[in-house]
Amino acid sequence: MIDPAPERGVALRVVRRWRSPLVLIPLVAGLMVSGVIGARMLWADIPPKPAPSPSVVCWNGVEQPRIDCGLPTGASGLHWVFPTFRPYSGRCEKEIRAERELERPTEYTCRVPFRKTTVTLLYSQRTTLERGLKFIASVYEGIDADQSRSGERLVYRDPSARRDGTYQLTVSYERVPYAVTINAATIELRDQALEELVSFRPPEFISVRPEKKAR
Repeated sequence: MIDPAPERGVALRVVRRWRSPLVLIPLVAGLMVSGVIGARMLWADIPPKPAPSPSVVCWNGVEQPRIDCGLPTGASGLHWVFPTFRPYSGRCEKEIRAERELERPTEYTCRVPFRKTTVTLLYSQRTTLERGLKFIASVYEGIDADQSRSGERLVYRDPSARRDGTYQLTVSYERVPYAVTINAATIELRDQALEELVSFRPPEFISVRPEKKAR
């Protein structure tokens, strides 16, 4: 009879030789599958990065996203909104209110020679659009506002003389808190002063500067 012991020894050596690879193959395969699933989950959880907001040049010359530009403020802001306003010309002075604890509009009064007389221009940035429109409507109580030709502003004209003998009108932007009031000796001078002495920035360029066209 043939002794089976040698054969069993050979078989054991073969099994021992292949046991490690046989164990490692399923383990490696499992790790690969787990890695693929994990990578998919990782990429699925990361939302696409939003595109940065395009920069514009704000009214004050600062380049940043449009939402950060804000409304013009102070004397330079009023000059931007009303390009004919010259706060440092010597003809204009800032209005100082006694009630300093209250929030007040920014206002400048300018006395300008015009047609052998003097007209008064009051440039203002109201504290809020709503409060400004409400205040102006109360000043011209009973007088309906006319729409400007551009449809961007409200024009109040008082047909009667004020207590000081002048005739007054106010032009207010509809969607931003800026206005100008004119007082003159006659209705004709008042209306002519509006046409010749006051310019208005288009509403779309109140907070930002127009893009320069390439030559």
